[in-house]
Parts: sequence; structure tokens; C-alpha cells
Amino acid sequence: MGDRVSFFVIAGNTTDEIYAGYRLLTGTTPMLPKAAYGFIQCKQRYSSQDEVLGVAKATATGISRST
Repeated sequence: MGDRVSFFVIAGNTTDEIYAGYRLLTGTTPMLPKAAYGFIQCKQRYSSQDEVLGVAKATATGISRST
């Protein structure tokens, strides 16, 4: 579209200094409110379909289940 190309060089001795320079160019990123993150449930694996269905049912009814 145009003939102009802009480059920015951000130098620093540490990663913190580099990130600080980047923040000067782009501005800081605000943290989202806690409610925006939602509920996250993580488990490496479930051993059976019954376990998956049990956890899903407990989650749907609001019962916290840890196995």
C-alpha cells in the first residue's frame, strides 16, 4: 500500500528490560476480572467413561469432586 516501513529495535540486558521496552511501545495489558477466566478443570486423563460421566454430572450439579 505504501512505501513506508517502520522497524523498532528493543534492546536490553535482561528479558525484563526487553519486555519493559515493548510495554513502552504498546502500552500495558490490563488484567481481566476474575469472572472472565471462568471455571477450568484439568486432569491428565480419566481411567474410564464412568469416571468422565461422574465428573460431568457432579460438575453440572455444582458438587466439587476430586479424585
